[in-house]
Amino acid sequence: MAFPMLRSTVTLAPNATRGMATLKDIETRLKSVKNIRKITSSMKMVSAAKYARAERALKPARVYGTGAESLYTKNEFESGEDKLILAISSDRGLCGGVHSGLGKAIKAAHAEKPITKTIIVGD
Repeated sequence: MAFPMLRSTVTLAPNATRGMATLKDIETRLKSVKNIRKITSSMKMVSAAKYARAERALKPARVYGTGAESLYTKNEFESGEDKLILAISSDRGLCGGVHSGLGKAIKAAHAEKPITKTIIVGD
């Protein structure tokens, strides 16, 4: 079985040596880098606008967060008392992994010590 002759596909531009870029190659590369820089800066501007919009939407909800935080920090359970398990999960989107992970965590806690008080919020 004969192997075909392998030919080099490298073509040299006039006044260029092997491995060296020509002036045209350098100009093309600089142009592409400038275009990438423009695209990146516009993407940064878009993300900054989206972040600012999300911050504005979050500001009214902070009141609820501070109320929930006070509930968590000011719990008055004694060491021997039964504790309340409050499981809050999402009810929107593709969060199946979150729901199953939360269920497994509650089951594991129940296996260690039986839980008598549980409140589950969400799907």
